[in-house]
Amino acid sequence: SLLPKKNLLGNPAEPSLRKSSDNDGTSAELPPSDDSSHLSEHHLGAWLDDPASHPCWPQKHSAKKVLNPMARARPGMNFLNTDEKVLGSILLNDSKASIRSNALRGNCIRANATEYIFWEPAKVKAVMVTCGGLCPGLNSIIKGVTNCLWHDYNVRKIYGATGGYNGLSAPDKYQMLELNPEVVREIHMKGGSILKAGRGGFDAPKICKSLQQLGINLLFVIGGDGTQFAGHLLYEEARRQRLPISIVGVPKSIDNDVLFVDRTFGFDSAVESAAEVIRNGWVEASSCEKGVGIVKLMGRDAGFVAAHAALASNLVDLCLVPEVKVTMEDVCEHVDDVLKRKKYMVIVVAEGAGQDLVATGEKDATGLAA
Repeated sequence: SLLPKKNLLGNPAEPSLRKSSDNDGTSAELPPSDDSSHLSEHHLGAWLDDPASHPCWPQKHSAKKVLNPMARARPGMNFLNTDEKVLGSILLNDSKASIRSNALRGNCIRANATEYIFWEPAKVKAVMVTCGGLCPGLNSIIKGVTNCLWHDYNVRKIYGATGGYNGLSAPDKYQMLELNPEVVREIHMKGGSILKAGRGGFDAPKICKSLQQLGINLLFVIGGDGTQFAGHLLYEEARRQRLPISIVGVPKSIDNDVLFVDRTFGFDSAVESAAEVIRNGWVEASSCEKGVGIVKLMGRDAGFVAAHAALASNLVDLCLVPEVKVTMEDVCEHVDDVLKRKKYMVIVVAEGAGQDLVATGEKDATGLAA
C-alpha cells in the first residue's frame, strides 16, 4: 500500500522512501511497505520497539543477541548474513516490467540460519496448525518442522493444534497434540494430516487470547492462499495488541497459488497424480468412436495443476483454466474439429474455468462464488 501508515502510537506516519536499483542500472524510490525486503514492520525485533526507527532494512548487524544453538554444536558452520539477499528478478530489459509488482525490486531476504536468533530456545513454546483442505506433504511438513526445532534449536515444547484455526479459537474443544521426534518418525508415510486439517474457525482476537493464555510464542501456519491471508490478519492483531508472538507461514497448496512462491508443498504430487488420470482418460477416449475424455482437476482461481499435468501427459487436446476466458461456441467448434481429425479427444478442465458462464451470483459457506 502507498497510503500513509500509522505507527504503534496511532499517529499518522509518512512512509520513508528508499532507493532500489533495477537491473538496468536505474534506481527507483520505493516506500518500505511496497518492498518485500523491508521487513521491519513484520519483525518482532523492530515493531516491538518502533518500526519507524529502522528505515534501513535489513540491518547489517543483527539486533538479535541469542546465539544460535547450531553455532555451538557445529563449529565452522556457515551462517547467512542478516542482510543477505536473493535477486528479485534475473531479467534484463524485461518486456513486462511495466506490469510487474514492485514488491521484489528491493530483492528478497535470503532464508536460512543466522548466527544470532530472536528467541531463547528454552523459552519457546511452538505450535503448528494445518488449515484448509488436505494436501500431499502435510505430514512431511509437520515432521520436518518438529525435527528442526528439536534437533537444531533444542526446542522441547512443540505442539500441534487440531482442526485448523478451530483448534486455536477453541483449544478447550480441540485436542492439542504434543509433538516430538518419536511421534513424527513415520507420519510422512501416511496421507492427510495427523493434525486433522479444517476450514473456518478463524477469529483473530480470540486466537491471540488463546495463544497468550497457553504461553505460545511461535506459531507455524500451514496452508494455502486463504490460510496465509488469515495468518497475516492474525499477525496484525498480535501487533495491535503488542503480543510477542512469531507467526510463520508455510505455503501448502495443490493449486500452487501463493504469490512469489515457485512451488508450494503438494503441487508436484498433484501434477504427477493428475497426469496419470489424464492417461487413463486417453485410454478410454481413444478406445471409442468419437470418444471424449473429460478430466476435471483442482484449481479454483489458478490453472497451474491443469496446465502442468496437460503438458506432462502430452495427450491433451483442450485445456481450460480460470486465467483464460472462453466462449462455449469456441469450445464446441474446437471439439468438432478435433473429433473430425482424430476421432477422439481429451479435455482437461480446472474447476474454476468458465466460472463466468455458470455463476449464480451467490456465495457458499466459505465465502467463495457458487
